[in-house]
Amino acid sequence: MPDRSIDFATCIDARLAVGQGKGWRYSELPPDLTAYRGALAAIDRYARREFRACFAELLSEKKNQVLRVIESGEMEAGEPDSGVDVASLSATQMQRWFEDLRGDVTGIYMSHPETLAQLGYSGIADGADSAALSGFVQLGLGKVEGWEPKAKVRENES
Repeated sequence: MPDRSIDFATCIDARLAVGQGKGWRYSELPPDLTAYRGALAAIDRYARREFRACFAELLSEKKNQVLRVIESGEMEAGEPDSGVDVASLSATQMQRWFEDLRGDVTGIYMSHPETLAQLGYSGIADGADSAALSGFVQLGLGKVEGWEPKAKVRENES
């Protein structure tokens, strides 16, 4: 399903908005909402300092370069701008946060009904990013959702 996309940011924002955690976090990190705010601010400060543009405006090559710096544990984000009430994360915290982010994104992707359908799994799933993709709606014998995998006919059954 090449035309679909999962809105990872909306899924993460929804979890953070209600204060829902995952039940654990790295001891180096503050609570999830504080960590996300601090990390996103740090990424933007780094991009502005290194490339004279906010992260969102960077071309993919430069964005990947920033992510590699985070992953390596070498991002020194610098101090927040005056008047900004967002805690600064250390390079180690940024590296841990990035690991956490990848876990969040992987969980969202793998729990999405369309991902499971692509894998050939047609069972219980949770994690859709819209009501239209929230899981099974057509309940009953012989009812099939549009996103479910098509049944494969074995050669000896045809």
